[in-house]
Amino acid sequence: MHMEPPGIQVVSIAGFLDSADDEGLVVLRARFSEAGFGVMRYEWPGIWSRSREGQDAYRFSAALQEVATLAASAPTVLIGHSLGARVALHVAARVASVRAVIALCPSVASAPFAEEAEAWQRDGRIRSSRVDPVDRTARSFTVPVAFLEDVLAAGVPPIPDVPTLCVVGERDTRTTMEMVSQWRRGNDRVSIVSAACAHRFWEDGLATEIADISVGFVLALES
Repeated sequence: MHMEPPGIQVVSIAGFLDSADDEGLVVLRARFSEAGFGVMRYEWPGIWSRSREGQDAYRFSAALQEVATLAASAPTVLIGHSLGARVALHVAARVASVRAVIALCPSVASAPFAEEAEAWQRDGRIRSSRVDPVDRTARSFTVPVAFLEDVLAAGVPPIPDVPTLCVVGERDTRTTMEMVSQWRRGNDRVSIVSAACAHRFWEDGLATEIADISVGFVLALES
């Protein structure tokens, strides 16, 4: 017997300063919707959502609380990219209604943000910019070191007691196969798939391929 879509919701969680409207997550939600799942997009507070608080509300702990509330409302599959996968793994270990996790290029290191940490500690903040995937305008962000401290306070994401798929890019310098393998520690609940991409897999044209792998993984799970 396999996991059936009716009654199962899929929640997608973007990575650090990324948008829920980035192509990779848009294609993932579309594929799960076509397969009959209810889909939800989680938008981090304080950055991309125009209707929510300012950038000072951008907190890892806020994301943990809000995603946990969403996941507790119904049987849920959590799909996260990068830091969004770190959120998903933490929540899956806390919320019994989570049925599976798909962690795309997941942030699982004990010391994440290796590329930004020095500037964060030196300046007390980092500045970054992204192109809005909807209207293609440039958006600037200033993130205080308190955000990094919030992530570190939560600790390394635990291995959840649910089926978990990790997709690791062969050219990903932020999340390597070695990092994910060490984090998994041989746990057979965690499956690892290698993909021919860097950290943002959709920029390498793999959005559809990874979406199909993700849907297949969930549909094949025993209920």
